[in-house]
Amino acid sequence: MTTQAPPAPAPRPPAPAPGLRASRVWAAAFAAATVLGGLFAAQEVSQRVVRDQPAAVLESLARGFLPWYAWALLAPAVVVLCERLPIRAERLWRTLPLHAVAGAAAAAVHAAIVLLPTAWLNGERAVGVPLWVSYQFILVNRAVPPFVNFWFLVAVIHAVLYQRRLRDRELAAARLAGRLSEAELLALKSQLQPHFLFNTLNAVAAYVRDEPEVAEAMLARLSALLRLVLESSGQQEVAFERELEAARHYLAIHEVRFGGRLSVGFDVDPELEGMLVPAMLLQPIVENAVVHGVAAVPGPGRVDVGARRRDGRLFLCVRNHSEGRVLPSRTRGTGLGLANTRARLQQLYGTAQRLELVTGEHGATVELEIPLRPAPAGAPA
Repeated sequence: MTTQAPPAPAPRPPAPAPGLRASRVWAAAFAAATVLGGLFAAQEVSQRVVRDQPAAVLESLARGFLPWYAWALLAPAVVVLCERLPIRAERLWRTLPLHAVAGAAAAAVHAAIVLLPTAWLNGERAVGVPLWVSYQFILVNRAVPPFVNFWFLVAVIHAVLYQRRLRDRELAAARLAGRLSEAELLALKSQLQPHFLFNTLNAVAAYVRDEPEVAEAMLARLSALLRLVLESSGQQEVAFERELEAARHYLAIHEVRFGGRLSVGFDVDPELEGMLVPAMLLQPIVENAVVHGVAAVPGPGRVDVGARRRDGRLFLCVRNHSEGRVLPSRTRGTGLGLANTRARLQQLYGTAQRLELVTGEHGATVELEIPLRPAPAGAPA
């Protein structure tokens, strides 16, 4: 009889990064244009005052704000261009000419919006020259600065888009790593569950024919134990209280099995029962203590489980002691239970965890430390 952990969700491909919203682009562009326009207008007014000239505040404001607000109006179109045609080394021959054409068009539009009204405001029309000819001369001689400004705006937008794509790739990689880690944890947990069920059922089967009353009591404990395992199926972390209850049921089964040779002790700080621990954390450790402790020698043995809070961390200690001498080969701790526990702790906590096995002539001690995290409010006990 085995239980199977639910299959890990297949990693989904990361969704494409959405483009920059036009409303946000306009808001940022107009905010920047307001700051720059205000600075240029204030500079012009202050220069006039220093030279004892009329302040001409309205004209200075127009000359200061108009060029920058024009670029703010064009900013969403430039953003769309940069999103559709990102500048990359392998496609420079294609993207740069298109950017140049777009820059010439943007410079022409900017000139029509800014240069002509500014020339009219400054009274720059040549005397005796038709209006269009005069303005055409102004456009030809002043179109270079808007073209340069266009490339500066393109560089800024490409930098923002590159940073955004880099961030999205990092987030997608982190999500994928999280899904792969979760899949590995579920695989490790699925190995543990049938392993301990096989051992427990073997213990029950030994009494079914000769001592049915004992087998019945053990089956009742096993039923409660299976309920806890099934309830935690698919969960990576559960309340420590649930782990303690499962360990008590498991050890009670073996107390019956060994007919008084096994004694059990629990010394747990009650405040720790509501903390989160990895599911199936405690049971493989106490199983290791029984299999490699009491079951390894003919005399009586004892398993003690202790848990304390230490510097904001959970300190767990499981110790088995036997009066007889335990062979070194039975205390190495290289079985499936401890090996998977080490791997799961490494996946969940990285270097913030510690698991040590200390062996002796009459038993072994497993010490474990993990960060303390309270269970969320409303979580099942």
